[in-house]
Amino acid sequence: MIWPDGDVGVVLKLGTPDRTLIDGNTSWESVAAQALSSWNSHLGTIQFSPVTQNPGMGSDRDGVNQVFFGSRVYGESFGGLVLAVATIWHDGTTRTESDVIFNTAVSWDSYRGPSRRVGGKLLCDFYRVALHEFGHVLGLDHPDQAGQTVSAIMNSVVSDLDSLTADDIDGAQALYPPQTPVITVQPRTESGLFHLKMTGLANRNHIMQVSSDLVTWVSLTTNSVTNGELDFTDTSLGVSSARFYRALLAQ
Repeated sequence: MIWPDGDVGVVLKLGTPDRTLIDGNTSWESVAAQALSSWNSHLGTIQFSPVTQNPGMGSDRDGVNQVFFGSRVYGESFGGLVLAVATIWHDGTTRTESDVIFNTAVSWDSYRGPSRRVGGKLLCDFYRVALHEFGHVLGLDHPDQAGQTVSAIMNSVVSDLDSLTADDIDGAQALYPPQTPVITVQPRTESGLFHLKMTGLANRNHIMQVSSDLVTWVSLTTNSVTNGELDFTDTSLGVSSARFYRALLAQ
């Protein structure tokens, strides 16, 4: 079950902590947005699109993806040792709604590095748990509960891992594959320069290269493709009458 192509709206209703968090953030929304952005940088056919609203409870099965703190999951208990839950609604194989509820009974902060404990209890890192739950929103499950032994933020138990791994990214891209950059050459400008339009992976850097013989390639520029589109004018024509262009996704 996957999301249809395009933007996936996510309403953040998390509010602000009563202190500056360990990683310097001053709102839960900013941490959640960073986690969404981390996934976005690897997604092709969809992009998370967060908006912030006043903190409060969400509504189930209303077609709106909401992220909030709660003591229960729409009336149901979290159960023992459960930090957060992602709900899923779908129509056939199309996802229609997924809310994420963070357990208010847990001690939350946001930090990087090994998991921390205070008074013998886990101090939960909101960022890594958000990464995990947003992976469920995408459609990923727990690899360690499916017979796999891999390093992944999507494993079922919180660990010292605080970022996405190759396994997480591979899973996300299997569901939402990156788009291959496509170049369209526009009519030359009045000064004879080549004007290009390129579509590619939104908010990722792409390297524009040029060749006169399809053998030797020279990098012209590296640009971020905002909203999946880039306009570029080649001002370095040189002496060759033939110009070939290609775009590579920067690693």
